Amino acid sequence: MEKVLKERQRFGRFYYRFPNGEAGTDVYDRMASFITYLFRTMTVESDYFKGRARGAETPRNYVLVRGRGGGGRVE
Repeated sequence: MEKVLKERQRFGRFYYRFPNGEAGTDVYDRMASFITYLFRTMTVESDYFKGRARGAETPRNYVLVRGRGGGGRVE
């Protein structure tokens, strides 16, 4: 464990990838892709709303995103 912590200190907390794990950069990339996808698909102009009956009420754009803590510390 001491070797891992020294390596982590050398690379930096955000950039170090634990053995069989992921780095903060991996979490950041995954979250950025997801948030981009979310905004792209939840706009009125997207395919998300196509196929709805004319005059049908447009659904509200409420989205709940739940995480376990790593993403909140990254962003």
